[in-house]
Amino acid sequence: MKRASYLLAFAGMTMVLLPVAAYGQSDAPRLETEVRKHSTAVEQKLIAWRRDIHQHPELGDQEVRTSGIVAEHLRGLGLEVRTDVARTGVVGILRGAKPGRTVALRADMDALPVQEPEGLPFASKVTADYFGQRLPVMHACGHDAHTAMLMACAEVLAGLKDELSGTVMFIFQPAEEGSSVVAPADVKSWGAKLMLEEGIFKDIKPDAVFGLHVMPGPSGSISYRKGATTASSDTLEITITGKQGHGGMPWNIVDPITTSALVISGLQTVVSRRANLPESPLRRERPLRRPRLSAGGR
Repeated sequence: MKRASYLLAFAGMTMVLLPVAAYGQSDAPRLETEVRKHSTAVEQKLIAWRRDIHQHPELGDQEVRTSGIVAEHLRGLGLEVRTDVARTGVVGILRGAKPGRTVALRADMDALPVQEPEGLPFASKVTADYFGQRLPVMHACGHDAHTAMLMACAEVLAGLKDELSGTVMFIFQPAEEGSSVVAPADVKSWGAKLMLEEGIFKDIKPDAVFGLHVMPGPSGSISYRKGATTASSDTLEITITGKQGHGGMPWNIVDPITTSALVISGLQTVVSRRANLPESPLRRERPLRRPRLSAGGR
């Protein structure tokens, strides 16, 4: 199954960088067999965690329930656990039996203010406050899977603790999609930036950090590329000031509503008409998404 494949990817990335105390190079196939055996044993837990988290999504910086589940699981595995990192983040530390290098594995936990279609028995019916609005919430970007996968990976590698040289950091990041507490225009940080500002790597600095993202595609396939891979979004705020007047004489006024519609339409052509993608293949500009228009009473 695809979930098990991604779990193996997490564990496999760690094994590439962590020397193994009990095995030499010729024993690598045996270690892989152990990883696969442990992964198969935890698969049903992984599926249950993912469905539970999917059914109870939480917006960025509101991941209280999710981070609680994560922290309890990591403590049960005997890991050193830090909570309330960047508000709702969790970090777990697994120290192998021998000294060695440090690898960090990262997953995001937050959901989106999106209505989930009906049909799944574990579909979300959650609503939450999002900047003054009560909106439906859904794990529409796969972070429920990411969280469950990293929880399962922690269990797999904790079971191989005596055979590991080095340290593994399990980083559960909040607010990857943006904070639902801090407005974009505020100067405050959130998510990964806030984790770094709070010194997540002050005491333990990893030699490498790995993450992955689920996406539609052939089951069991894993893709990678050099350089930038997935997109990042930014907030653009534009104020259009109109000129008030009488509706019977529209030639004397400036209508900010129709002007805003022209601006939104024009911004969509930036990529299709002005962005030179062959000269910047790693930037991959994207069109305007989720525009929100606010105006006066009349």
